[in-house]
Amino acid sequence: MSEGSRLRARRGFGHTRIWWLFNDNGNCQPASVFAALRERNKATFDKMLAILDYTERAGPPPYPNQYKPLGAGLFEFKVSKPAMLRLYAEATKSGWLIVYAGTSKKGQSHDIEEARKRQREARERGCDFE
Repeated sequence: MSEGSRLRARRGFGHTRIWWLFNDNGNCQPASVFAALRERNKATFDKMLAILDYTERAGPPPYPNQYKPLGAGLFEFKVSKPAMLRLYAEATKSGWLIVYAGTSKKGQSHDIEEARKRQREARERGCDFE
C-alpha cells in the first residue's frame, strides 16, 4: 500500500453489516480470496457467510472452533471443511471490518501478522463507512 493511500470500507453483503477493507486502488485481499473461494468451493463460502451472519445477529458462533479472539480487537473466523478459509476481522460500530483472509494452517502466523498490520493501518488512517 502506498504511503498516500487512504483506506476505506465497502459493504460486502447487502443482508448484513459486514465490511471489506479497500485501499485507494480498489484492491481488497479479503474480497478476492472470498470471491475465488465462492467459485471453487460454494459449500465453504456458504458456511462462512452463515458464521458471519450468526455472529452479527447473535454474537459468537455456538462452535468455538469457528471464532477466536486474537486480542487487541482482532478476531478470526474459520471454516475448515470442505475447504479451509480464515477471515480476520475487527468489530466496529457499523459492523465487521474484514482486514485479511487466508486459506491454510501453514501460513496462519503470517496471516495473523498481516491482519494486525492492516488493522493498525485502518485505525491510523481511518475508514469511511459507506
